[in-house]
Formats: sequence, C-alpha cells, structure tokens
Amino acid sequence: MGTLLGSALGPAETATIHRSASSGGLYIRTKITLDLQLPLPDEVAATHEDPEKGSFKALVKFESLPQFGFLCGVVGHVNRFCPRKDDHFGNLPRYGKHIVAHALG
Repeated sequence: MGTLLGSALGPAETATIHRSASSGGLYIRTKITLDLQLPLPDEVAATHEDPEKGSFKALVKFESLPQFGFLCGVVGHVNRFCPRKDDHFGNLPRYGKHIVAHALG
C-alpha cells in the first residue's frame, strides 16, 4: 500500500509500516523521488479495493525538507523571494510546519 500511495507522487523505492509511539497509530514511510520544479504534494488520493470503504486521502509529511516557499510549495526559495508571490497575494499559505514529520517512531 505504501509503495502504491508513494507512486502517486513520484517513483517509489521503498515503503515500510511503522507505529507512532506518541499516538499509537500506524503510518507508512515511503522513499520517493519528487520533481522539485513542482509544488510539494500535501495529500494523495487512493482507491481502496473494498467498495464499501471506497477511496480516502492520505496526508503527506516530509522527514527532511530544504528551504521552500510556504506560499507556492516549491523548493529552493522562501516566500520573500517567490517568483509567483503576486499570484498568492492575500492568500493564506497552503504549506507550513504541518507537512513536516517530527520524530516519528
């Protein structure tokens, strides 16, 4: 399942299932290759094989991120230097600390 979800974002290499020590819930850690010219994904939709459960959205979190713009989600610059900041003027940032995974274990 992790490789399938990860492949919706880019080529997926590995996937492992883990249990969060803090919440007791399960999460999937997947190594994928992303196109850094595009905004970072913050969720992925998946179709479940069970017709009663249907589809669901999985939130995406990143374990380590380089500098990126919270307005546009593109890696390589901060909001102040965003080439598309005029496109996002007056909008709340879509991205923020919520997409960073912290000490999952």
